[in-house]
Amino acid sequence: MSLGGLILRPRSIAVVAIAVVGALSVAALAGPPSPRIKASLIAPGSDVLFFGDSWTYGYNARPLEMGFAYDVANTLDLNATINGLSGTGYIDDGPNDEGTFADRLRALELPTAPALVFLQGGTNDTESWRELKRPAAEVVDLILTKWPETQIVMMGPASSIWPAAAEVDAVDDQLIEVARDLGIPYISPSADGWLNKDTFKSIIDRETGHPSTEGHAILAERVVDELRKMVE
Repeated sequence: MSLGGLILRPRSIAVVAIAVVGALSVAALAGPPSPRIKASLIAPGSDVLFFGDSWTYGYNARPLEMGFAYDVANTLDLNATINGLSGTGYIDDGPNDEGTFADRLRALELPTAPALVFLQGGTNDTESWRELKRPAAEVVDLILTKWPETQIVMMGPASSIWPAAAEVDAVDDQLIEVARDLGIPYISPSADGWLNKDTFKSIIDRETGHPSTEGHAILAERVVDELRKMVE
């Protein structure tokens, strides 16, 4: 496996029914799109690029190779490239101008085209969520231009605080729309309630605002389950 860096965040699911209605937008309640993927894309030995922010990078996992992307790759026995970079996003170019997702993808060279790109992100774009759809769609177009035969699965943000910030849900809703419009399978930790008042402490380390080692393992298990559900 090769290395990179990333970040991710969960969404709020209120406990009381009336609170749920108030907390989730219409898009979230409608749920993400559900296109299918070929079984060969996640079969042993498949070339898969995990691309995203600090969450993809494995930040706060001990060791780093216990990050969720590594765990997913190991569980499915994929030939994976892990390319995550902390602080970056579809719009955010990172704390030290490392580059947006599009900038990073343009500079990325792989020995073989990936059969699948697992595109995770949005956590670092909460301040610019209103402008998110166009750059997110451009990233998808860039991937498909660079590797025309590649299929994409997108994964949205999840909150690093609880109660979850409304901006995280707003980012997720924007990305859900992009994925739906482009026919891309989408995993929404926020809309699916992966992080809630009962699970938050077991997944997120409050000191770092990132998944703990245990949290990365939980995320990996959820991602593997979602990918398997997507198979045709």
